[in-house]
Amino acid sequence: MTYKIRITKSNGEQTTHPLDQLQTTVGADARANICIVGEALLLPQHILLAPRAADCWVSSAPGSPVWDKDGSAIAGAYLPWGSRLTVGRCTFELLNEEEVGNRPASRNRETRTPDTARESDGPATERIHPGLLMLLVITLVYAALQGLTGADAPAAHGLTAAPPLFDDVLVVCRGENPGHRAVTLEEQAAAKSERSVFDLQDGIEAVALYSEAHACYRQSGLDSESEYVLASASALRSGLEEQYNLLRLRLSRDLAAAEHKSALSHVHRLSELLSHKANSNYGLALRRLSARLSKEGSTL
Repeated sequence: MTYKIRITKSNGEQTTHPLDQLQTTVGADARANICIVGEALLLPQHILLAPRAADCWVSSAPGSPVWDKDGSAIAGAYLPWGSRLTVGRCTFELLNEEEVGNRPASRNRETRTPDTARESDGPATERIHPGLLMLLVITLVYAALQGLTGADAPAAHGLTAAPPLFDDVLVVCRGENPGHRAVTLEEQAAAKSERSVFDLQDGIEAVALYSEAHACYRQSGLDSESEYVLASASALRSGLEEQYNLLRLRLSRDLAAAEHKSALSHVHRLSELLSHKANSNYGLALRRLSARLSKEGSTL
């Protein structure tokens, strides 16, 4: 099978690219597998595509979903071939060459999530959780960021060393019925994970819930389910840590360039992401910096 993506830019320019790798990234950065320039709403590493026979996994950068033809936000889902997605006025169409021009009218076009896919894709031990495909992308992005300038700007503005977003602690199952508790925790984690697009703290809480569900499933001897929720926790955690790193980098560059309005926006986003560590030295420094930037901005 030959998988492709047809991209129509906001100016009408159209290109088609093969999806011949295990995963393909699409974004405005030259390091993306498919680089698109001139689209204001497209992030450097915006979309991840992982094709397979029945459908294609589509995920986006945290907080920046793509949109389907019905106007629904897609942050991470299995989509059927032929689906059309948009970012701003830029359109993306997922193509399976064998079906182009000969797609059955009765084809089920229902969007599938990782949870519903579990029912038909076989044991978790025989799948690779799509979120894990993000790990390579995240590693490359963060490594590239280390070479950018403006690293000393936060210290000059009173910011201390940033704490880790997550504390590595031993997580245990806290229920008398671990099997039942695991299912409940996984459902709660999935709901919070979906809401994390709008509230970053929901993502932080979802990681904790997935982690305890992993411990409960293991205690119950359900190894396949345990591995699945662990993969979900790892993928979500990696995405949030990537966003944390990007926000700090952008804040550093804005402070170095005296871009007060943009810097203040990043301070607010960082404060939201770190609200579970609001009383840390870094959290307190962010609040002081927010007040200072607000005051400086009002005098411009």
